[in-house]
Amino acid sequence: MVNATMPEPGEEVPSLSAFAILDPHTIETKVTLVKFKKRCDQDDGVCITDLRVNASLDLPIGRDGLPIFTYGIQSKINMKLNVDNLLEDAYFAEVIIEKTDILDFDTDSSGICKQDEDNSAIIKCHLGNPFEEKDQKMTTLTFTNKEIKANQGSLDFNITATTETDDQNPANNHKFLTAVVESQTDLKLEYTKDKSQYEVSGQVRGECAMEKLEMIGSFVQHNWTVINDGLVEVPEILVTINFPYETMSGKWLLYLTEMPILSGGSSSYCVLPQNSVDVLNLTHPRGKDDNGNVKTCFPRETRRKRREAEVLPTPQAQSKKTLQFKCNSTVSTARCFPIKCYFRNVESKGSTKIVINSRLWNSTFLEDYVDEDVLQIQVQGVVEISNGSYIKEKEPGNDMTLLTMDVYRDFTISPTTPSLQWWIILLAVIGGLLVLILIILCLWKVGFFERHSNCPCGFFERKTMNYKYATVEQKAGRKAKKDKTYMADDIHYTGGF
Repeated sequence: MVNATMPEPGEEVPSLSAFAILDPHTIETKVTLVKFKKRCDQDDGVCITDLRVNASLDLPIGRDGLPIFTYGIQSKINMKLNVDNLLEDAYFAEVIIEKTDILDFDTDSSGICKQDEDNSAIIKCHLGNPFEEKDQKMTTLTFTNKEIKANQGSLDFNITATTETDDQNPANNHKFLTAVVESQTDLKLEYTKDKSQYEVSGQVRGECAMEKLEMIGSFVQHNWTVINDGLVEVPEILVTINFPYETMSGKWLLYLTEMPILSGGSSSYCVLPQNSVDVLNLTHPRGKDDNGNVKTCFPRETRRKRREAEVLPTPQAQSKKTLQFKCNSTVSTARCFPIKCYFRNVESKGSTKIVINSRLWNSTFLEDYVDEDVLQIQVQGVVEISNGSYIKEKEPGNDMTLLTMDVYRDFTISPTTPSLQWWIILLAVIGGLLVLILIILCLWKVGFFERHSNCPCGFFERKTMNYKYATVEQKAGRKAKKDKTYMADDIHYTGGF
């Protein structure tokens, strides 16, 4: 051992003769071949191996045959790894696993696998040196999902067995596994009505007789609610309401008065067909609109005449006095248009609401369905996930529901007729008096009111249109009796009988 100290500044440099130095004229590197004796090369001097890899994920299998990892329910993934050496010894044999980097490697059951120090996405499993002939290694690796997101899509594992020994069949050294990340939710569509039943009564009016919304009929409000009963946020939800607006003959059933009112989600909007909201422009009383333009009425007679020529199905009778109006794929007894409302980013356990305000068209039921006691109007609602293919419904049976309205005619309130104006009544009275005066003048002119006092025998005589009538009274006993009435013209009348 040589002790040396560094000189202080200004001191002499110590002698280096006691230290070894490299001779620049000597060879710096020397390679020597060392032969190791192997059991596998004793016959032909060459080792040939065949590694086979089998691996699987301990997850449920989906419809497409791929493993399913359910977000929010499963917390870890187990991988079963099995490596066989079918031929001779394999030296420096190991399995390298490349995983999705958001997965955390936890442990393996055999203790042969470790996470790479430089790259956390790589796991190395040492099989032995050598990995002997006909040997087998089995282990189960566990991965946790601390950073997995609902929209992850998939979790991938690339597994490869390597060795420095020649492999006869390298194709079976590789295995690729993938798991589909799936989220589950349960969208529930519910509804409420403002009334348990609706009554129609009053006066029958046409379209152009409507001056304001209140004249149409009863106010109707439907409240639709969608509940996200799942563990994940749904990117976009679509709610479709099939709104029955008229009968098959073209008469109004429900009159939509305004755009649907929405709440819930980060943003929302509705899409409706053109000219479907307040078609008659009755939001403001009949007269002028907000721009000062005179509002006009355009009845739908042209459309109705065309539809009268069609073969229309009769509303379905549930009982003797009940008819049903509905829209479906088999037999429709009403015409509907779709109200499509979109809600974005609906949170877990969150809800969205749709409020639809309309009016029940009284005149249709008072005019066309007098004999029916109850009429039913069905409104169909459907909810679906429009954006988020990774989210599956647990119970799709509650995604569709039917709202049924019971409509009754109130017979205690008779339809009222419009009252006449006073001047019409006055003109009618004056006209009647004039007609009566004219009749009296005509009768006077023809002598209807003349009386003749010189009638012989005391007979009462009346002359009308050249005919004379006389009534003769005859006495029989104590009683007087009208016997006959004689009629004669001026030619045969002689003044006596």
